[in-house]
Amino acid sequence: TGNTEALPSDLTANATISAGSGCSAFEYWSGEVNAAPTAVASATPKVAGTGETVTFSAAGSFDDRDSPEALTYEWAFGDGSAAPGATATHAYDAKGTYEATLTVTDSGGLSDTDTVAVTVLGPDLQVTNLTTSGKKTVTITATVSNAGPGRAGASKTEFLLDGTTVLGVIDTPALAAGASAQVSLAWNPRKLKGEHQLRATADKPGAIAEENEGNNAATLTVTVHGNHVENGDFEQQTAAGEPEAWSAESTGAGTASSSSGGGTDGSHAAQMSGNGGSAALSGSPTWTSAPFAVEAGKVYDVSAAVKASGLSSAPSLGLIYLGAAGQVLDTVKVLTGPLQTDGFSVLEQSVTIPPLVMQVRVVLTGFAPTDLATRGTVTFDDVGVYGS
Repeated sequence: TGNTEALPSDLTANATISAGSGCSAFEYWSGEVNAAPTAVASATPKVAGTGETVTFSAAGSFDDRDSPEALTYEWAFGDGSAAPGATATHAYDAKGTYEATLTVTDSGGLSDTDTVAVTVLGPDLQVTNLTTSGKKTVTITATVSNAGPGRAGASKTEFLLDGTTVLGVIDTPALAAGASAQVSLAWNPRKLKGEHQLRATADKPGAIAEENEGNNAATLTVTVHGNHVENGDFEQQTAAGEPEAWSAESTGAGTASSSSGGGTDGSHAAQMSGNGGSAALSGSPTWTSAPFAVEAGKVYDVSAAVKASGLSSAPSLGLIYLGAAGQVLDTVKVLTGPLQTDGFSVLEQSVTIPPLVMQVRVVLTGFAPTDLATRGTVTFDDVGVYGS
């Protein structure tokens, strides 16, 4: 009598039980013998992605004497981690199938276990877009997306040129399922021309277990127009030790000379120095490039690295515009350098080629022609004109 139809521990009755042959005597609900509890484990959801929270429940577990609140619960999630409580939550970091174990212990120290399997699905990292921007220094940008059901931890994305040259390996942030991030790399393609292939590969070291390991990369074919200025870094030298494709002009006010060991990369450069002469001396020393073809109406990026010391007027980079017959149509000053620098400063400017211009020469001027008393020195390197 008195059964509330709750748990078996709530059952009270007067009963006579006769054991059959071979059975041991047992006194039910006498308070003298404690039975172990019964553990019942469940998980929601049973199929989850990496990083997704799984809720574990011991609901339905019971004991012959103790109420559910009086029992103790311990979870082992199958990946080396554990937590107490009738309800617990856990997120798995790696894909796989895990067997979580629930241990229920009563006040008498007796326990029971039950297990529940959880299938964990991984991420799927893909490079979904690959783009470039810029001319002299090119920015390569890869969009890394997680198309899988699981979270991806922090990873690395590799940028490769022509299948052989690693341009860089860039840190990539952790990505939730469905999320994406852009990672970029600066690339200087100088001395390259023509078509080249760029390849970006997500999780290149293969550190993350993914649902699909074969779709991590994307490729992009780019056409490198390169530097229109021949020998813009002054590295190609003639037998006489002068930069090829450049002509130097020294004047009474100063000297134009090739500099060895003073370039941006520790090699050759073009240098101009004033001699501090009198006003009777004229002209500024210059370096002038060989002519190169351009297209009227198009925009070109002009750049140069400049180092200066002791100047009282600014050095400059100009463009000499030439017509179809090679005649000079105009000369324009494009870049003006500083009077004093600590190391090289990079100057950049965009110009639009005027109508009728077919070719261009670059002219590097050491200081203003009227500033004849200077004893300063200016060095140019990495001179470039870039365009489509």
